[in-house]
Amino acid sequence: MYGDIKSNFSGKSSSSLPMGGLPKSKFGHTTPRTRGNVTSFPAVGSSSRPQSRAGGPSRGVKRDIERLWETVHQQQVIIERQNQEIERIQRMVEPMSDVLKRYCDQAERRMCKKVDKASSDQIKTNTRIDNAIAALRRAKASTDEKTRVFQEQVAMLSSQLQFLNEEIFGDPNGGMAEAQQEEEGSDADAQ
Repeated sequence: MYGDIKSNFSGKSSSSLPMGGLPKSKFGHTTPRTRGNVTSFPAVGSSSRPQSRAGGPSRGVKRDIERLWETVHQQQVIIERQNQEIERIQRMVEPMSDVLKRYCDQAERRMCKKVDKASSDQIKTNTRIDNAIAALRRAKASTDEKTRVFQEQVAMLSSQLQFLNEEIFGDPNGGMAEAQQEEEGSDADAQ
């Protein structure tokens, strides 16, 4: 039914459209020709062959497009290389990350064991100290009780010694009074 327009950047095109046809864009859509604000469509009977483009402005556009495509291609190559480098680094880092994680886990377990051991040792030491303090308090209470009993016994012995002394030797004050009375009595008899 309709033929299509085959065009390339060199400006050559072939058309088999009836009524001259419209030029097609890169994506296959027909586009009208625009000059300023006025849009004109090709005439029905006019030839659809483009004008000679040797050295015209379309040559510069073609170069710009080719440069852009080269730049895009170069950027794509750079991006692909960077992606490959990132993947390579990730492959290198993954084992190191696993090793570091295992090392950190082991270090954390070791530290927890050390802290637990130090804590249990401290608890044992505190228990021993508490037991020693309790034993010292008990010993002090026992010593205080023995000292009190000893002092009571000393006081009792002292009073018994005094009583025995009085029984054996008599009352020291009372004995002197009797001796003085006897002396006075004997002096009075002598006179």
